[in-house]
Amino acid sequence: MLENCKDVLTTQDLYSILPIGKNKVYELLVTNKIKNIRVGKKILIPKQSVIDFLATAC
Repeated sequence: MLENCKDVLTTQDLYSILPIGKNKVYELLVTNKIKNIRVGKKILIPKQSVIDFLATAC
C-alpha cells in the first residue's frame, strides 16, 4: 500500500491513503499517535511513522 508513496507525506497524502476523514487524521497527529514534524505551519509525516501506526493498530 505504501510502497509507491514518498518517504515524507503531507496530511493530504495521508487522508487519501487511509480510509479515514480529515478530522481523524488531524486527531491522530495532534495526539501524536502518528509521529509528525512541523515546519512552520506545514505538517510532515514520515512514511515509517504511518507504517508503525498501522502495525500497532492491527
